[in-house]
Amino acid sequence: MKDRYQPLLTIWGRAFKKAYAGISRNIYVSTASVLSIAIALTTLAVTSGLVMVLRGAATHIQAQVSLVAYLEKDIHPEAIDELMGVFQNRLEVKTVKLITPEEALGRLSYLMGSQDIIPTTIERNPIPPSLEITLNHLEDAPKMVTLLQETPLVTSILNTGDTIHRVNLIVSAVRLVGAIVFILFALFAIILISLTVGFAIRGRREEIQVMGIVGAPITYIMRPFILEGLLYGLGGGIITLLLMFSFNPGFTTILNNISFFLDPLTPTNIYNWWYIWMFISSIGIPIGALGAILATNRYLKEI
Repeated sequence: MKDRYQPLLTIWGRAFKKAYAGISRNIYVSTASVLSIAIALTTLAVTSGLVMVLRGAATHIQAQVSLVAYLEKDIHPEAIDELMGVFQNRLEVKTVKLITPEEALGRLSYLMGSQDIIPTTIERNPIPPSLEITLNHLEDAPKMVTLLQETPLVTSILNTGDTIHRVNLIVSAVRLVGAIVFILFALFAIILISLTVGFAIRGRREEIQVMGIVGAPITYIMRPFILEGLLYGLGGGIITLLLMFSFNPGFTTILNNISFFLDPLTPTNIYNWWYIWMFISSIGIPIGALGAILATNRYLKEI
């Protein structure tokens, strides 16, 4: 087995030595390249965290929007159970919750900041029982409103059409803007890393062209430069990882505060930021290799 892979190990070992020599030859350019890659990846990591928090908060806000169907005042409990079963079995419905008159009055008292005044000043609770229905997709709201209006035991429906429409627009806008921002910063990182690696290899352009002129195989020419690009990406990724791990407690606190400001009910710490930072740090490696391939190929075409 060892003899079988010995030639391959020898080839890549020599390529690694050439890549290391290339990096060591101009340590200042190499250091600047690694730091540039680290800046690009760190920017992408921070942007990704902000976008994920914004999208998560928007999705959670969307999930909280519900339809409220008020029932007849003296409806029988068995009829309520039957209604809840009918709606719960529909694919559009996520949850169905019964809001008793007492619970509704308690909510009203809480919102008005007078928990003890309203219940004691009202002799008879005028609020009827109601069903609070959340949907899997807010786009199904008009369909559910029509169904509720056709239900005999439902007396009225809280008019949330405008609210649902606004929430849908806001959530869609947040998702679209988040996706655009992430794509732009991802492209920025890819382009910057590719250009950085290409610039680092530029000093060895004549060496590449000489090997091309004498007829060296393209794989032989590219192999050390691909490894060089991988090492640049690895170095930038390690620095990014160290930075994000160092500032992770403070940064995640900021992200959680932003999420709480947007929606106090949004769960915090729902993302495992460690895995996210590791993933973003690792993407510099293939991008560095890609930049090396593009740069080497471009210099070979100049022959």
